[in-house]
Amino acid sequence: MRFRGRPARFALFIGLGSIVATRWWLTAVSQPHNLAEGAYRVDRVLSGDRLELSNQTRIRLLGIRAPDRTPSTFVANSELPASDSSAAIEFARQFLTGGEVRLQFDRTCIDSRGELLAYVWVDDTRGGKRLLNEELVRAGVMWFDPKSRCSAPMKRRLARAAEDAQRAGRGLWASAN
Repeated sequence: MRFRGRPARFALFIGLGSIVATRWWLTAVSQPHNLAEGAYRVDRVLSGDRLELSNQTRIRLLGIRAPDRTPSTFVANSELPASDSSAAIEFARQFLTGGEVRLQFDRTCIDSRGELLAYVWVDDTRGGKRLLNEELVRAGVMWFDPKSRCSAPMKRRLARAAEDAQRAGRGLWASAN
């Protein structure tokens, strides 16, 4: 059976449009960036979940959500107060006192708004590495975002940090206990 006329052209147009839209979405979500994993210097803490590097690249911390935004679905009590983000900013500044960080990317490096997403590691005094994303959640100054495009092991790690903060009643959880 052969299709003729407008319905066939319309179906072809819709099919091709779907293919183009799908390819655009896939490349937009996982589009490459020209920043390699490695050591960088942080110039400024822009917000609780955003940093600016010395090369003027802005980084958003992957897997977390700022407290001035809606709490994630992980939060059992949606009536928890949203604190001002100054606690998260101050925590990040103190955590980054040396200014040197190591960036690590996950399977998704760029979000839908074009922001570069990363995990930010800092050397601790005992020679180990600490994850800023995780420590912000554990301190209760940021929300864990279960909808983020983190790998499963990192989601579990951040969820445990959120549970620790909730159990201890730290930061955003202080009024919940």
